[in-house]
Amino acid sequence: MPTQQELEQLLYKYTSGTSTAEENRLLEAWFQRIGQGQKAEDLSDADKYRMLEAFKKLPGFAKDQWGIAPVVVSREPVAAQPVPKIRQLLNSRVIAVAACLLVLGSVWIITLTLRDNTPLNHKTVLSAENQIVQTGTGQIKKIRLKDGSTLHLNANSRVQIPGTYASTNRIIQLEEGEAYFEVVKDKKHPFIVITQALRVRVLGTAFNVSSYRESKSSDVRVNHGKVEVSDNKKSVLAVLKKNQAITYDRRTGKAEILTTDGFYANLWISGSVLLTQASFSDVALQLKNLYGVKLISSQNKIKGYSFNLTIKKERSLEATLDVICGIHQNKYRRKGNVIEIY
Repeated sequence: MPTQQELEQLLYKYTSGTSTAEENRLLEAWFQRIGQGQKAEDLSDADKYRMLEAFKKLPGFAKDQWGIAPVVVSREPVAAQPVPKIRQLLNSRVIAVAACLLVLGSVWIITLTLRDNTPLNHKTVLSAENQIVQTGTGQIKKIRLKDGSTLHLNANSRVQIPGTYASTNRIIQLEEGEAYFEVVKDKKHPFIVITQALRVRVLGTAFNVSSYRESKSSDVRVNHGKVEVSDNKKSVLAVLKKNQAITYDRRTGKAEILTTDGFYANLWISGSVLLTQASFSDVALQLKNLYGVKLISSQNKIKGYSFNLTIKKERSLEATLDVICGIHQNKYRRKGNVIEIY
């Protein structure tokens, strides 16, 4: 059994193509031991990534046969979604490698699906081969997609990722919540994000999509690049460029284009939320996401207030409530997880 340092050296040589046949056999033996339930070495994320890149070069993982979807999430344990039954084409070497990856850490989820030329339509987006990633209160996850793009998933959010991209489009379905996307350019394969009300189409850019069911609107903010935003009837609402945003009222169907600072589009990734002219319900949503509490008020006057503040995750709930109440000189009382402003 190689030590961590020896294993890192072997992985580096394997990735660079300079490992010997004997070293390859040593790595394979380690893979098989991991696959049989032995304890994994405590590797860094960078080492795991190099290992994955090495795995991709194995014959069983040839690009024309397999789709490999690496998902790098937070360090919190995450249960992998059930992997669909695959035709008996996997040899023992491939199975051992897949098992190794699953054991190496809860921060890795691998989905293997056979590639085909089926167009990626709405039906295939909802197929059983897709992977679901979701977050809870206070959780933020970083996901690396197999095309090299990255998405950050905000708290209380849910995203569906296809096991295999189609030959024409790269489609991600944001079923609930908020996500920030950093998309690798590929003019031949547009990147499309579908929410409950909007469809965002890009070639290569960085943008934020927010579509919580508890909010009356869906929002798209562009950090850099250009995106096309349509409603669920595929009617184009706007083409947004850097520092532009659109707010779409799902009840009325009205859209408003705004000028914004793209820097704040993904501020939540670092644990801060900037609220400008936010409604009471918007504030309540952020408190639910960060602290897991329900904010209410029986007074319509308070529900009609606008709020300008920054909420920081490291700040205690009590300190945040003091800031909120101080804006309009209100008070709060707490009963369990319910906070009432009066």
